[in-house]
Amino acid sequence: MNSERIYGLDLLRGITLILGLIICNLQLLLPEKDLSELYNWIFRSFVFIAGMSIPLSITKRIKAGEDNYSISKHLGIRSLGLIITGVLILNIYRIDSVLAGMRTEVWALLLYTGIFLTWKTYSDNDKNYFTNITLRLLGMALLAFLVFKFKSADGANDGSIIAGSWGVLGQIGWGYLVSAFFFLLVRDSIMKIAIGFVLFLVLNILTGLDLLTIGQPVHSFIGIITDGYVPMIMVSGMLLCLIIVKYSGILRHTGRPGLIALLGQNALIAYLISGFLYYLVRLAGLYFEQINSGLPILISISVIWCLLVSGITILFVKLGFRMKL
Repeated sequence: MNSERIYGLDLLRGITLILGLIICNLQLLLPEKDLSELYNWIFRSFVFIAGMSIPLSITKRIKAGEDNYSISKHLGIRSLGLIITGVLILNIYRIDSVLAGMRTEVWALLLYTGIFLTWKTYSDNDKNYFTNITLRLLGMALLAFLVFKFKSADGANDGSIIAGSWGVLGQIGWGYLVSAFFFLLVRDSIMKIAIGFVLFLVLNILTGLDLLTIGQPVHSFIGIITDGYVPMIMVSGMLLCLIIVKYSGILRHTGRPGLIALLGQNALIAYLISGFLYYLVRLAGLYFEQINSGLPILISISVIWCLLVSGITILFVKLGFRMKL
């Protein structure tokens, strides 16, 4: 199958990201409204598009001559990074400023800084080798320090970090872990991918009917897998990608990425920048939840916020900033 980068998928991912940024900000401005269903549809779309990208990215590595060990290492590190990052971000709302001895906003800003330093793609330039290693180690040390400083008053896990629902990135990480390794195992077999989709669909149905008892002792740890929900969506994206490539060739078209496609390629950077800016604004004393105005004004604020995040993300990318995840 064609393994070239498909800018159409990047465009779809970029549009989904833009809608997500607007909806999330609008939810902050309208706390009395429940926009969770809209957000859930955006999340599902993002997971589905991520699934469509898996066959293309893994096939590209295979054609480049990478062996299964090298590809598995990449998939494992990426999945683990997403899961850990998702859990850390999820716990921001739980921190007790008094017990931790640090304002929530400060803890969050340091967290995002640590994530950027740890997962930034550094150049292979020998002249910068020790600087790059130092920055990555600094990021990891900062994350470890923040985990040590974390204290919550809710009593869960003795006030320490919890996995909870794993957060957005954590759920994507678990789904990616299962789906990517599944594709590596069966490659571009449409029949086998379809069987995998059905299996995850059955798991999801059984979970919804409270009939699934397998794995209950470790459900809090691998529930994203045993529930079947996220893997089902991601594998369905893989399946559609394979079908389109084989029977229509629509995804064979490539071209130059526009700004929205470029944003889609770097959706993780945009997501993290959005979080960083949000807590930076709160640290400055501005709370979106306290803005009272008419709906047109609130929508305008959300659009401006989206443009700000998108603009900073594209600027970072143009300056050469990339992330390994």
